Amino acid sequence: APPAPSGEQETLEAVLAAALQAGSARWPDLALPADRFVAHLAAIVPATEPAPAEAIAALHAADLYLACACANGVPSAVELFEETHLRALGAVLGAALASSAVDVDEVRQRLRVRLFVGDAGRGPLVGSYSGSGALAAWVRVAAVRLALTLARDSAIGARAGRRAMAEG
Repeated sequence: APPAPSGEQETLEAVLAAALQAGSARWPDLALPADRFVAHLAAIVPATEPAPAEAIAALHAADLYLACACANGVPSAVELFEETHLRALGAVLGAALASSAVDVDEVRQRLRVRLFVGDAGRGPLVGSYSGSGALAAWVRVAAVRLALTLARDSAIGARAGRRAMAEG
């Protein structure tokens, strides 16, 4: 007979089951295989973690489930992500771009590319979400950083253009 699981193993299994349940309850239309989600959690919580069950229990499991589904190409995951997180960015981006020529829709489109496609040798950003904070906050930070970078680059380009016109 196989050895009985230790209390620590049972706790870990219960926490993994709870994380999976939280994700599938929040996102019932996503067909994310359980083994992919568990593998994603294992990648986030290092093997050297002294209390893996506690570390997993502290994560935003439902948010991780959606991010993992997006990273794994689960049908309709990106659409759900868009509806839940990207559409709500208008006010935040509007404030960040108030004195800029950069358009909110341009920021959203570039953020989509970074989140779901990747760029400059990096994979999709959504796969790097660790679950330590709320996904909505993580997306807002990524969006504002991108908006500020684009606004800065636009201002630099405008200054360079004015300088070239003045010299020419």
